Amino acid sequence: MATRCEKMLGQDYMRRHNAIVKCIHLLLCNKHNIAIGNKKLRGYFVQQIVANKYVEIRVDTTIKTDVKIRYNKPDILLIDKIKKELLIVEIGVTSLDNLQQVESEKFRKYDELANELGLIHGCKTKIIPYVITWDGIVSKYHSKHRKELGITDRIEAYIQSTTLIKNLESISMEYRRGERIAETEEADQQTNVFQGQILV
Repeated sequence: MATRCEKMLGQDYMRRHNAIVKCIHLLLCNKHNIAIGNKKLRGYFVQQIVANKYVEIRVDTTIKTDVKIRYNKPDILLIDKIKKELLIVEIGVTSLDNLQQVESEKFRKYDELANELGLIHGCKTKIIPYVITWDGIVSKYHSKHRKELGITDRIEAYIQSTTLIKNLESISMEYRRGERIAETEEADQQTNVFQGQILV
């Protein structure tokens, strides 16, 4: 249910995903000294484009290229103007069965965009997939990706606990909705039985 429920796909999965984007975005802004209103996670609002003289960070923004590219809206794009580097960060939350597959899909999905941006801007490009399972398990490559982003043990623990909390909220909400539906159906059945007795 935490990764495959159709009802949850739109809203609940995006809330969980966006909570991770928010953590990594704030981390990158602080790391690169980008002036933002709130330096603490609580009350922090992710802006689509933030920048200073040296770095620009875009979140969930369509990237225009000379060639039409299908996947052109990465979760986070960091443009380092001094080092001449582009960093594409793709975030995913999945099940243990799909962990390695999702991680490699994130690489392949944005490979064409990374190559095109490298040619346009004449710079190095790197794709970093940040993928965890709904219960916080990671692949053997995860620690390398974490280091590249500068995610400390404390931030990693926060992201994992936030993922678990968002899952719990979603599942408990679905459970409560299910109870209400079951109660309504039971009440309808009782009403139908009662009406049937009156008619007889």
